[in-house]
Amino acid sequence: MIKREKRDELHIEQSKSACCQSFWDFSRALLCSVMFTLGFNILLFSIFNSLSVSAFTVTAFEAPIICVLILLFRGKRGTVAVSLYCAAVFLFSILFFGSIRSGLDALTNDCIALLIKLTGKIHLDVQSEPADTLPFLILLCSIISAASAKLFSAGRRIAAYAVILFGTVLSASGIAQSPVGAVLIIASGITHLAAGSLSVPHFQKKGAKLTCAVVPLLLASAVFLGSLPMRSFCSDSRLNALSSSLGIWLHRAVYDETTNSMPEGRLSPLRARNTSETPAIAVTSETIQSGYFRGMVGEVYTGTSWESLPNKELAKYNDLFYWLHSDGFFAQAQLSSAAAAVGADGGNACAKSKVDIELISACRRYLYLPYNAAAGKLLDEDRIGDSACIRKNNTGRDFSIECSSVPSAPQLRRMLKDTNGDSVEKYLSDERAYAQFVYETSLLLTPEATAAMAEIFGEAPPALALSDILPLVLSALKENITYDETVKTDCGTNDFAAYVLQVGKRGYSVHYAACAAVMLRYFGVPSRYVEGYYINAETAAARSVSGRVVLTEADAHAWAEYYLDGIGWIPFETTPGFEGSDSAFSGNDRRTDDSSDPSDNTEAPNEPDSSDDREDTYRNDNLPDIRLARPQKNLNKINSTKLAKALILAFLPILLLLTAALIVFLAVRRIRFRRAFKKMLNAEPNEAIALMFGYLNMFMAACGLDISKIDSRYSELNAEAVFSNHKMTAEQKEDMQTYIESEVDKYRSSRSFFGRLRDRYIACVYI
Repeated sequence: MIKREKRDELHIEQSKSACCQSFWDFSRALLCSVMFTLGFNILLFSIFNSLSVSAFTVTAFEAPIICVLILLFRGKRGTVAVSLYCAAVFLFSILFFGSIRSGLDALTNDCIALLIKLTGKIHLDVQSEPADTLPFLILLCSIISAASAKLFSAGRRIAAYAVILFGTVLSASGIAQSPVGAVLIIASGITHLAAGSLSVPHFQKKGAKLTCAVVPLLLASAVFLGSLPMRSFCSDSRLNALSSSLGIWLHRAVYDETTNSMPEGRLSPLRARNTSETPAIAVTSETIQSGYFRGMVGEVYTGTSWESLPNKELAKYNDLFYWLHSDGFFAQAQLSSAAAAVGADGGNACAKSKVDIELISACRRYLYLPYNAAAGKLLDEDRIGDSACIRKNNTGRDFSIECSSVPSAPQLRRMLKDTNGDSVEKYLSDERAYAQFVYETSLLLTPEATAAMAEIFGEAPPALALSDILPLVLSALKENITYDETVKTDCGTNDFAAYVLQVGKRGYSVHYAACAAVMLRYFGVPSRYVEGYYINAETAAARSVSGRVVLTEADAHAWAEYYLDGIGWIPFETTPGFEGSDSAFSGNDRRTDDSSDPSDNTEAPNEPDSSDDREDTYRNDNLPDIRLARPQKNLNKINSTKLAKALILAFLPILLLLTAALIVFLAVRRIRFRRAFKKMLNAEPNEAIALMFGYLNMFMAACGLDISKIDSRYSELNAEAVFSNHKMTAEQKEDMQTYIESEVDKYRSSRSFFGRLRDRYIACVYI
C-alpha cells in the first residue's frame, strides 16, 4: 500500500512537471511567434505601400489565430490540423481568386518598386486594375500566422538561428525599411534560444529572471539606440567607416589594380598625385584619338566625396529613363546624338569611326568613353541615370565603340536651331525631359560649401550668363589654389571645398575639379565631377604605333563638366597647364604657352566664345531651397539606415558567439561519434557485433527507416553474441560490418548533397 502511494505521488509529480513544461513550451512558442509576426508585419507594411492597414492591427488579428494554431500543431493530430488549415486557405483562395490576384499584382508592383530602389535598374510595373486588397490581406495573414506558429511550435534551435540570420540579412541588405521590424525578428529568435534551453527545474530557479530580463531588453533596444545622438554612436568615423571600408575593399578587389591613381571621388584623405608610367588604357583607331576619356562621374557632393546618385533617388526617374533609352537617348552619347539628328534632317550624315579600347590596368568598372562616343549596345539600357560610363557586362577588358565627328557646342546649337525635322524635334524633346532630371539632381550643395562660396564670391546675383560665370570660377581657383602635385589633403569630416579654398590652398587636378563643380553649382549651373584620362593631340601622335595609343597613369586626370541646355554635358578644364583642352567641345580657347610650368601659369583665361546668338543664363535665386534639401545632420535623431546598421553591430557579436558555440558543439559531437565508431570497429567480435547491431538500430531510427526490415540473420547473430556463451569469430564480425556498410551506402546514395552534409556533420549518423 505504501509503495502504491509512493508510485501515485511520483506519478502526480511527474504529471505536474510535464504540465508545467508543456505550458512553458506553449508560452514560449506563442511569445516568439507574436514577436516574429509583428516584426515581419512592420517590415512588410513598410515595403508594400498598397497595404494601408496598421501592422499592429493586423498582428492583433493574427495573435488569436497563432494561439489556436500552436495548440493544434502541438497536439497528437498536428499533421491533420496542418492539412485541414491548408485546405481551408486553398478554398478561400479559390472563392476570392479575382480579388486575391489583383492584390497580388499590387504587391508585385510594390516589390518591383523596392527592387528599383535597391538596384537602380529599370523595371516595368505589372498592369493591374485597382481592386479591394482585403481578401489578399486575409490570405497573407493566414499564411504568415501558420508559418510563424509552425516555425516556433516545433521548439527546434535551428529555427531560432534561421530567424536571427533572416533578420540580420534583411537589415544588412537594405530590404528592411523599418529597423524596429528587424529588431523584433532578431529578438524573437534570441528569445526562442534563451527560453528553449531551459527545462522546468531550470526555469523555476533562474529561467524566469533570465527571460524576463532578455525580452524587455531586446524590445527596448530600438528605442534606446534611436534616442542616442548620431555623432556619439552612428558618426561617419565610427559606424559608416566599417561599411565604407568594406565597399572600397570589394571595389578594389573586383575592379581596380594597385597602380590606379585616381581617388574615384573619395576626397578625404587624398594622397599626392601618382605620376606612374604604368599603362592604363590603350586606344586604337584609324584616326589618332585624343582628348578626354570619361570614367567615374560624381553627381552628389557630400562634403568629403563626390558620389553617384543613390539608387533610392534614381528610382524616382524609372519611367523617364525607360522612355529615353527606348528612344536611343543616352547622356554619355548626347553630343553624338545631337550631331546625328542634325545630320539626319539636314542630309549630311556625320562621319563615324570605329575605336577599340583596351583596359590594361585602369578600373574595370568603367568604359572610359570619349565625349563624341555614339550610343550603342555597349551602354546599359536598363540602368537608371546616365552619369558614369558603367560597363554593362564586367567581363573582359576589350571593347569597341563608334565615335562621331562632333562640332563645338556653339556650332552644334546653331545647327540644331537652323535645322527642322523629325529627328531634331525628337532629340530636343528627349533633351528637355533629361534636362529636368539634371536640374533636379545636379545642383545640390552642402551648407558648408555654400557658406564658403559666399565668402569667396559674395552674394551671387539671381541670374548670370555662362560667359560671365566661367571666368569668375577660373579666377577664383587661380587666386585660392596653387598647383602642387605633392600635396596630401586630409580634411577629416570638414567640407573638402571649403578646406581647400580657405585652408589648404594647394592641390592638383582633383582639387581643382572638385572645387570648380561646387562653384558652378553655387551660380546655378548644373555640374559634375569627373575622373578619367586625358591626352592631347601632340602627345597622342608621338605615342601612336600603328594607330594604337597607350595612356598611362600619368595621364589620369580629373575635370568638371557643366550642362549646356540643348547640347549636353561639356567638359570644363580648370587645372593649370591644361587650359584649352576642352575647346574642341566648349568652343572656348584658353590655351597658354605649353612650355610654361603649371605652377607658374598666371595668364588670365580668355573669355568664352560668345558667337552663339543665344545667351545661356543660369539662375541662382531658386537654389537655397534646393540646397536646404540636404541639411546638416540632426544630432538628436537617427535615420533608419544608420539605426539598422547600429543594430547589426549590436547583435552581430551575439550572433557570432551563438554561431561559434554551435560550430564547437557540432565539432565535439562529431569527434565523439568518430571515437565511438572507431572503438566499435576495434572491439572484440562479441562486443563489436552487439555494438554494431545497436548502431544499426540507431541509424535506421534516425534516418526514418523501418527497423523491422533488418535482415533476421543479423538479428540472430546479435542475439547469439549477446545472450550465448559462444565466442564469435572475426568472419562473423566482418559479415555484420559489411551488412551495415551496405545499408549506409544504400541510404547515402538516395540523399542529396546537403542531406549528406546534414547526416554526417549535424545528425552524426554515419562517418
